[in-house]
Amino acid sequence: MAIKENLKLRVVHDQLEAGASITLDPAMRVVYCRTGNVRIIEGGRRRILSEDNAQLVQTETTIEAAVGPATVWRWELVPVESDDAATLAHGAGVVSENKGAYPLPLPDDERQFSIRCDRVAFPPSGEALTHIHAAPGVRCVHTGEFFHDSLGKQWTIKPGVTWLERGPEPVYAKVWDKGPANFIRVMVIPSAYSGKSTISYVKPEDAQKPKSQQYYRYLEEEIQLPG
Repeated sequence: MAIKENLKLRVVHDQLEAGASITLDPAMRVVYCRTGNVRIIEGGRRRILSEDNAQLVQTETTIEAAVGPATVWRWELVPVESDDAATLAHGAGVVSENKGAYPLPLPDDERQFSIRCDRVAFPPSGEALTHIHAAPGVRCVHTGEFFHDSLGKQWTIKPGVTWLERGPEPVYAKVWDKGPANFIRVMVIPSAYSGKSTISYVKPEDAQKPKSQQYYRYLEEEIQLPG
């Protein structure tokens, strides 16, 4: 299967003081409200995005801290040559941080895609048995810490840290015993997987074992890839 990597998912974290706002140029982005509440203004429409909710926007968008301070995480699907610094927000009461930009390996023969944002949560000592995915995605730890093992590399992933899982590379993950943990994930999936799980287990016997992870889907929408 031919793979192209002409698009990337970059992640930006914005902290807004009460009353502060940012205006973003048109781009395909998932906006996730990490804390507080924000007002999303896009194309003349005004909507409130409350804590632990997400929304897909594509045109010029203003994000305002509606009542008190707020933290926003945004995933932006853009061409690989896009200037990552240009998307950082500036202004009074705003702190904006680039948390990573990851080229996505997407099948060249696919024409229809969807973008999915969900939360994957684990209890203390929960684990994700060795698995692969049918599509790439970028994760960001929301709460807790994970031990991550893929392609012979092991590391600990802490809150606010992002990483790419390309899809076909086997991954094993486990939550440290300190408490529950979860991450927020944005994936670009072939539309054939819309409404379906993308996970497969490397060891056939693991497919039938009880799983500790739980999923909550914020959004899934068909999209036209940029560019």
